[in-house]
Amino acid sequence: ILICLYLAAFFHGINFLQILGLMKILLLLVVVACLSPFVCLIKPFTSCYNPKPSKAGEITSGYQIWDIPISLFLFLKLVCMVIRTFELRIRLNFSSSIDAEQDQELHRKLRDQAYWLLENLIPSHVLTELKNSGSYHRDHQRVAVCFASVVNFQDFFDAKWKHGHESIRILNELISDIDELLNIEKYNKHIEKIKTALGCTYMAASGLVHEDPNHIFVMMEFLFDIKKVLEQFNRNTMGFEFQMKYGCHVGPVASGVIGQSAPMFDIWGDTVNIASRMMTTGIVGKIQVLKETAEDIESRYAIEKRGKVFVKGKGDIETFFVTNPKL
Repeated sequence: ILICLYLAAFFHGINFLQILGLMKILLLLVVVACLSPFVCLIKPFTSCYNPKPSKAGEITSGYQIWDIPISLFLFLKLVCMVIRTFELRIRLNFSSSIDAEQDQELHRKLRDQAYWLLENLIPSHVLTELKNSGSYHRDHQRVAVCFASVVNFQDFFDAKWKHGHESIRILNELISDIDELLNIEKYNKHIEKIKTALGCTYMAASGLVHEDPNHIFVMMEFLFDIKKVLEQFNRNTMGFEFQMKYGCHVGPVASGVIGQSAPMFDIWGDTVNIASRMMTTGIVGKIQVLKETAEDIESRYAIEKRGKVFVKGKGDIETFFVTNPKL
């Protein structure tokens, strides 16, 4: 019994060794081989020894000589099976833990990609509010809204040229170049891209997050940088000579997120409508504004009076062009 307990304790110990199952079995064989002579010596003196008189009056032991090897062999066989089972279970657990870690990593990447996509569709401050309350709507008193539209895109769009895919790819490159401006710190802080309307009209707004009165000047800088991006794009793109109109207006707007499926952030109000009309009634390459906006920025930008222009829903309104920054 003591020998069996010793072997069991030894077997329990080697199960936690960082070695292969075959090495564990060999180690156990060595231990059993070393204990076999000792078992043979102590067996006659144990309580299991039951001397019986033979017919001739001789005393013989109560076991056969092969009992010990057979018992040790069977015990060793059992131990080897348990070791193998234990090792297989450890390997399966390790494999399962690796698979679980890989699944968690994949889930994290997919979650980050989904969150990145959502952040590009909805401003980060709006997304935070959506997480907390499930809805978002705000009133803003002084927001600068701008529109910049490629007015001659249809002249270059050819549905027969790779089914129009190439023309759309070129337009996407231009819009993406404008998007890169928002990575600049001052634009990233004050300006939010609202959407690309009708495929070729870029809409943005400033003053939605920070109540900084200088955000109007930042918007003007943004529009002039868009003009630079367009000039460089036309120089680098053979066969394309895109032209853009620009319009801007400052005033109150309402913002919010609409929809549960494919939610969209947008702004509404008369300010948005006027900014859109400033673009549509403008002249290619010019930034058109109303008198109120011109007075707000005339300290830093040169203003050129255009005269009265008919604006749908407003009648004849006096408009101005923002020509260039003052030195």
